Amino acid sequence: MTVLDEAPVVVEASESSPRTERSRWARLGAELRLARRQALREKGASALVVALVALPLIAISAGLVIWDSHQPTLAHEVTVELGQAQSRIEIVSGPDPTLQQGAADPWWWEVSRDPETGVPVNAVQPFRDDPLTLLPAGTATIEIGTGTITAQTPGGIGAFTAVIGDAWNPTLAGRYEFLSGRAPSGLGEAMVSPGALTRLGAAVGDRIELTEPAASFTISGVLKIASEPDSAPTVFLPSTRATDTAAEYRAWFAPDWEPTASELAPLNREGVIVFARDLMLSREGGRSIDPGSLWAVAAVTAIVGTFTAYLVVLLAGAAFSVSARRQQRSLAVAASVGAPAGSLRRMVLLQGTVLGLVGGVIGAAIGIAAAYPVLVLLDDGRAASFWGFHVPWWGIVGVILFAVAVGTASAFAPARTATKRDVLQALRGARLPVQLRTKRPLWGSLLIATGLAATVTAGLGLAALNAAETIDYNDPMRSLAVAGIIGGPLLFQLGVILAGHWLLTLIARVFSRFGLAARLAARDAAAHPGRIVPAFGAIAACVFIAAFALSAVSVSLASAARNYVWTAPKDSAYVSVWGSGTTAEAEEVEDAAVQAIASTEPSSVAIVRGEPVSYEVVDGVPLDDRLETVFRAERFGAASCFDPATVGICLTDYGSLIGYGQPLRVIAEDELPTALGTAVPDAALRVFRDGGALVLPAPRWSAGTPIADGHVTLREWDGEVLELGGGDMSDDAPVIASIPGDTAGEIAPLRVERLPAAEVSIPQLLPWEIVISPEAAERLGMRTAVVTVIGAYDAAPTQQIIDKLALLASGPWKNGGFTAGVERGPGDAGPWLLLILAAAGALVLGAGSVALGLARVERRPDDATLTAVGATRRLRRGIAFWQSLVIVGLGALSGTIAGVIPMIGMTLALDDLRIADTPWLWLAGLALGIPLVIAVASWLVPPRHPDLTRRTAIA
Repeated sequence: MTVLDEAPVVVEASESSPRTERSRWARLGAELRLARRQALREKGASALVVALVALPLIAISAGLVIWDSHQPTLAHEVTVELGQAQSRIEIVSGPDPTLQQGAADPWWWEVSRDPETGVPVNAVQPFRDDPLTLLPAGTATIEIGTGTITAQTPGGIGAFTAVIGDAWNPTLAGRYEFLSGRAPSGLGEAMVSPGALTRLGAAVGDRIELTEPAASFTISGVLKIASEPDSAPTVFLPSTRATDTAAEYRAWFAPDWEPTASELAPLNREGVIVFARDLMLSREGGRSIDPGSLWAVAAVTAIVGTFTAYLVVLLAGAAFSVSARRQQRSLAVAASVGAPAGSLRRMVLLQGTVLGLVGGVIGAAIGIAAAYPVLVLLDDGRAASFWGFHVPWWGIVGVILFAVAVGTASAFAPARTATKRDVLQALRGARLPVQLRTKRPLWGSLLIATGLAATVTAGLGLAALNAAETIDYNDPMRSLAVAGIIGGPLLFQLGVILAGHWLLTLIARVFSRFGLAARLAARDAAAHPGRIVPAFGAIAACVFIAAFALSAVSVSLASAARNYVWTAPKDSAYVSVWGSGTTAEAEEVEDAAVQAIASTEPSSVAIVRGEPVSYEVVDGVPLDDRLETVFRAERFGAASCFDPATVGICLTDYGSLIGYGQPLRVIAEDELPTALGTAVPDAALRVFRDGGALVLPAPRWSAGTPIADGHVTLREWDGEVLELGGGDMSDDAPVIASIPGDTAGEIAPLRVERLPAAEVSIPQLLPWEIVISPEAAERLGMRTAVVTVIGAYDAAPTQQIIDKLALLASGPWKNGGFTAGVERGPGDAGPWLLLILAAAGALVLGAGSVALGLARVERRPDDATLTAVGATRRLRRGIAFWQSLVIVGLGALSGTIAGVIPMIGMTLALDDLRIADTPWLWLAGLALGIPLVIAVASWLVPPRHPDLTRRTAIA
């Protein structure tokens, strides 16, 4: 007899039941284990991803440690201010009942002032001689003075910071650092800093000769100010009658006394502030970190992190794409036994999470370790350059979490792709042809066109706004134009990436004509867009920043160089006379200036003469009788300051008539090359010899021009005319002359002369515009003074020459004097451009190496097939060469174009910037040179010997 039992009732667990929760965590744990095992199985790809994640984090972690190690603790700050003393007393004002200081922050102090005038409300009283009578009886103090002295150096004289007093006292250790030697044992000994030893060319035991004040000391040891670099030239002198006169600032250190907060007010009222140790240490926070610095670091870290995340996601995504294709059989096996698509995606995503975590930990650890030698290398001796090795653990944890996010994001696209394969095709290892999506080329082309149009339109719009009569910098259209200039290239680059597969197919068609190697390389690139497009996208991002930096640096430095007014030609020594007093006194200074340059033995000398630079008037008569009359050149073509429509630089009629601009200069013919830095053309020399004038380029802020109809019109004026005032200039709006009305018709010159003139182009902008010969000046009756003396040398002037000129310029003079220096010129863009190109080359080389390495790994089966059918090593090398050109060349070319576009927009918007200054040769090296170098290097690296047993079927 057959009996049918009822089926057992199965109760389904609810979604929130513990069993379901346990199954979810169990599934996640299983997926994590499989992801970890798969990452270990694919050692090469996993190591590459870990390296890609770790490398930028090494720099970010090291940067955070270096920054934090530059932030002092309160104890550090107090030690640098006080040493081991309990307090420091300073006199900052005369007695004032309103003076008050911050107890914990004594750097802040103030007195009550009138809100409108800023003048103290109480009468200013004289400073106290010292604060000792205000301190408790018996308080011991150490007085330290600070000032400037001059001492003899091997080449002449040098200025040094002087610390006067017992700075070597152990109580002040921490404020001053003892380095070597011993403390002075008497008033005839002194200590110096390492920088002073170098400047003096001396050693411990040598003598140092002071010129101001006059004194001599034996160097007993090496000491430095803790807050100053080792290179700072400092001399530590004992307190004597001679040295105390050099003290410009004084402070008193109390080893055993400090006031309480309530005791500060009486001291403040006497004009005294106190740095008290316990009060300063009571400041809240424990660390003295400037909020602005913290925000700046956060902003820089965010920018660098975003950029590196973009690169890592692209490059690591390409590596995951290769790894996922190599895992297709394993994933297909999992799918065939029931693993859902979500689990397969999570398995690939978790690989990114695991590798991101490992890369983050490794990068953070190496960055922390690398920060220490960098700190030691960058330590210039200042306490602020290395307060101590501080690790910001909050930042390091953030870096690791950031790495986990980047690693997971890198695996997102490959995870989606991994679940779209047919299981049976994946099990038998079939590789299907890649299909081109029609939407991406359309969107990519649209973004490329939009980016170009946005940048050009924004640049033209900004140029139009700048050309308006009145410029409103708060106009929203200006902000919109700036956003267009910046955002346009970004859209262009994004469009190139979206249309990347389409561009690869076009390149494949073109390269098919260049031979078998080029055809195979281009078709391989088009067949693997998941690996190639991210690679050239990363390269394009690096080159985009480099191209913009190259253009911006070159264009801006060229603009600065055009507007830089040179005192003399490059690498020339000069002395500039500022004589005053009587004619005899001024001539004495001028003769000394000429002799100063001559004493340095230059290869050639030029004496530039003109009207004295400054003069004194007594009862309406100049003490220097050479200034009774003056010559000025009339200016033509200047905008009128009285015209309401005038914007920018302008002159009144009076200003044009009296020739406001660069004054007349007199230079001998044989001295012109030394003074101008170049030879004068023969045609201009003939005009100069015939008594004419040379007209040199004038600064852009000069109004009008002194030349008209090939002549310069000179007028001789009574010296008192200069006191009437004249036209002025302005960048934004007209400035009316400082005289009542326009008096051009009310004054008359003593004489008018017209001289033939020739315009001369010179390599630099000099501070004179019109040059005549001494013979022409004599014919005009122009009395001149030495204004500038220039010395040219076969090599750049040495420090000894500079020191010697400084010694001679120090005088003493009864009236007037001269200053000396060496003209180095504006900054050279070359080193900066080379540095940018080298950095870009390193980044492109790294990104290209990753892409090409992945290509070689994934091309191994194809290499085996090619070898099996008779392909030579030369053909395989050629494939590597052309594939390098495709990947790196496409990224470098698109990145360079995207980087130049915003710079062109900026040149359209700003008058000072010129497109002609764009470094086209450097950009060509960036767009073409670097890809070619990498392609040649790829050709030189021999291909791996193929394993013929690894050939796979191609479905």
